[in-house]
Amino acid sequence: EPAKHLVKEGDYIVGVNEQPVSNKKELLEIVKHLTKEEVILKVRRSKEVIEVKIRPVKVTEKEYKLGIWIRDNAQGLGTITFLTGNSEFGALGHGIHDTDTNTLMEIKDGRVYETSIRSIQKGAGGEPGGIEGIIVYNRYNVLGTIDKNTDCGIFGTLERTDNLFRNTEPVGIMATDEIKKG
Repeated sequence: EPAKHLVKEGDYIVGVNEQPVSNKKELLEIVKHLTKEEVILKVRRSKEVIEVKIRPVKVTEKEYKLGIWIRDNAQGLGTITFLTGNSEFGALGHGIHDTDTNTLMEIKDGRVYETSIRSIQKGAGGEPGGIEGIIVYNRYNVLGTIDKNTDCGIFGTLERTDNLFRNTEPVGIMATDEIKKG
């Protein structure tokens, strides 16, 4: 475990040996071609960027391991709460959190896919409900992009709304200052 106590849950690896890294594939490619006994990882922890020096473990003549569990994607099912006339959407309730650390994840290049819903469990008695479905990850099922992930929900833009809202009618909304108690 060469990275134990050095790299922490929730850290973002943004560089290796002065090379920038923006995804898991790039990181694995750099590790695959390591030639030095020490590696300097540039890690973003909260809002601070730090450098961490570790000694990778040589597992074969040409393969090193850093001893780090890396995740660069997340998936889940949800419902769109609203869609504007400009095809901007909000899926309200909660943001997308890391399942291990329960921290709000940064979203880069997030996509929304069409899904086939298999079942819906209604929430009752203080217990949350749930949705079960199938997501086929291909370019034909991409509906749009996720631009923001916040504690209140995810927000983005749909590029394809043709099938989703064909049997619905737009509903006007009120401005915040028009809403009165009662």
